[in-house]
Amino acid sequence: MNNVERAALAAAKEKLVLEGQLYRVSVVHAKAQVAHALRPDAIVHSAIEHALGAVQHRFAGLFGGGARPGTHAEEGASAGLGGLASLAGIIGLVKGMGLTRALPVAIRVGSFVARRRLVKPALLAGAAALAAGLWLSRRK
Repeated sequence: MNNVERAALAAAKEKLVLEGQLYRVSVVHAKAQVAHALRPDAIVHSAIEHALGAVQHRFAGLFGGGARPGTHAEEGASAGLGGLASLAGIIGLVKGMGLTRALPVAIRVGSFVARRRLVKPALLAGAAALAAGLWLSRRK
């Protein structure tokens, strides 16, 4: 074996060692990501974000009737709203309401309902809104 072949073999070996190190680092990183994602606060955060995304998607489809061909879903939903687009944008139904914006509002509403002892009427209003939403979705 001459010097050129030895140098090529050493370079290939060094490349394999570096790839192995990168693989081990990526495995450690993935394990840390999984451990972080399984923490209770991360699970709650993910569940709330998922629920808010589903509600946003439902409202956008309900008001906008879906996106027109060649546009993004958000653009189609806001264009279908017409005059309500600015109002919906303000309250965050079309553009997106993250956990950091939704949670303080939910806490204030929940506190108001608890203080005024309006739990049963709030549950009835929620059930009525759910029934109306189901009726509208089946009507389409």
